[in-house]
Amino acid sequence: MDETVLKAYGWEDINLVHDFYEVDYLPENDRVRYTISTDTRKEVLKRLLKLNHEIHEQEVKAGLHVKGKSKKKQRADATEQIKLF
Repeated sequence: MDETVLKAYGWEDINLVHDFYEVDYLPENDRVRYTISTDTRKEVLKRLLKLNHEIHEQEVKAGLHVKGKSKKKQRADATEQIKLF
């Protein structure tokens, strides 16, 4: 599944390095998981953050995020824009 997700994002250059790793965000007595390496996790998160910023920038350019408008008003405007498609 991990490889399929990477392929969907076009990130086939990432080597997942699956193995058993201790992950520090779990309780001390239950930290070992079969997962991707720490370096791989950091790279994936870095790319997701970059992608998130790019998408947000596109949404701002499309007028979906307007300073001074409430979230409710922004959602209503976005819904109206979506109807155009």
